[in-house]
Amino acid sequence: MGEAGIVTDVVIVGGGPAGILLAHHFRQHGIRHKVLERGKVGQSWRDMRPGMVLLSPGVPGTDWTSLTLQHPIWSYPGVRRPFPTREDFLCYVEAFARDHGVEVVERTDVAGARRTSLVKSGTSAAARPVYAGRFMAGVSPRTNMLGGAL
Repeated sequence: MGEAGIVTDVVIVGGGPAGILLAHHFRQHGIRHKVLERGKVGQSWRDMRPGMVLLSPGVPGTDWTSLTLQHPIWSYPGVRRPFPTREDFLCYVEAFARDHGVEVVERTDVAGARRTSLVKSGTSAAARPVYAGRFMAGVSPRTNMLGGAL
């Protein structure tokens, strides 16, 4: 099956907030999964303007930014209130992944996907459903969710 030999129940394409949270829930329910990210964790956020301020509040009582309310962004020291910065959010997503044992295979380009296999730079991975956290070139956004017509 190629150099990586990935065999899992679910492949999550994208190590951003959605992919990290989905992996966290899969881990809680014992579902085998792999998270593949083209860059580093939260790469799409890294590509945004430094110092950018999020327009969604991350404070007790009005929290639209945290991945879960059990582990809110505002509980982390140094986070700008009421509106966190891009850097605050990246630190939070990285810490959330680390603290919850979410493993992300970084610097992994995904060339395409099918329901039973994933092609990653010449390597295939056997998995049933595939979730793409972001639009992949050549793949319709409508088919990115579990078991779609990828």
